[in-house]
Amino acid sequence: MPHLMKSRQREPLWTEWDKKAQKSGLRHTVYYVGGDKYTGEWLDNKKHGKGTEFLKKSGEIYDGDWKNGKRSGFGTLSAPDPVTAEYVKVYSGGWKNGMKDGFGTYFFSNGEHYEGEWSKDQRSGWGRMYFKDGSIYEGEWLHDKHDGQGMLRLENENRYEGSWKNGKKHGPGKFFYLDKGQLYEGVWAEDVAKCGSMIDFGREGAPAPTQYPIPKGPVVTARGRPGPQHFRHTRKCGGKEEQGHPKCFRGCSQHFRHTGACRWKIAGKHLEHIRVIIKGAASLHSGLESGEEKDRAREKRQGGGLKRERGSVRPGLWG
Repeated sequence: MPHLMKSRQREPLWTEWDKKAQKSGLRHTVYYVGGDKYTGEWLDNKKHGKGTEFLKKSGEIYDGDWKNGKRSGFGTLSAPDPVTAEYVKVYSGGWKNGMKDGFGTYFFSNGEHYEGEWSKDQRSGWGRMYFKDGSIYEGEWLHDKHDGQGMLRLENENRYEGSWKNGKKHGPGKFFYLDKGQLYEGVWAEDVAKCGSMIDFGREGAPAPTQYPIPKGPVVTARGRPGPQHFRHTRKCGGKEEQGHPKCFRGCSQHFRHTGACRWKIAGKHLEHIRVIIKGAASLHSGLESGEEKDRAREKRQGGGLKRERGSVRPGLWG
């Protein structure tokens, strides 16, 4: 029986011609109808390898790696300065699928710049941002905002260390007032301090310390019981800043105590409002008189109590 050969199917001629017409390898400048142009390597009619692209509409120039027609690898993006028309560097770093990805440095038009990690054209991961007012943020980012753990150092060296969310202080953290020699430690919610304590910290070496140190002494709760917490002084007293001065506590300060149930997620719901009256330089006055009255009533119920001579010390209080 004769053996029949199966005819080999050939590709249409137009596909062969199209492949021959495709750009592959190193090419000189290729011009586009809109005015854009590209000089570099190609693969199967796509920008692939090393190349430089000029965009006429924005005036931007990209010089770097390409993959399958998109910016991928390492590259530098430059743009003309709106005033001098000279080309300045905008971004230098990693790219993926045409977007900033990996580690890179971005230069803003107002003089600020960011160096750190990127993901899909957004600052995400670890990074350091230099602001035009002299402050510096270093820490975690998510979707172009401070998010996670980070430190913000102001121009006067004061700094915040702690948690962030959506670009705001949120969660536990510490604020170092190095210019005044004080430290606030507590919990924030959307950039607002909710509960915490203020103490003196390096006050001796501070360039502009408060006139008086923060008073120390036993703290009395609303029930008249002593506690280990510290009271936070107010920023203003009667319209004047008198931080750390006993007068600031005397009649116009209402303070908040950090209770044991206070947690950062529900901090605003667990604040016990108390008013403190300070007499003297640094002593807190508690309602011990109410405690003595309770002791006298207890003695009467037990049979009239103990007879005491004039000047004697009542047992039960001191021994």
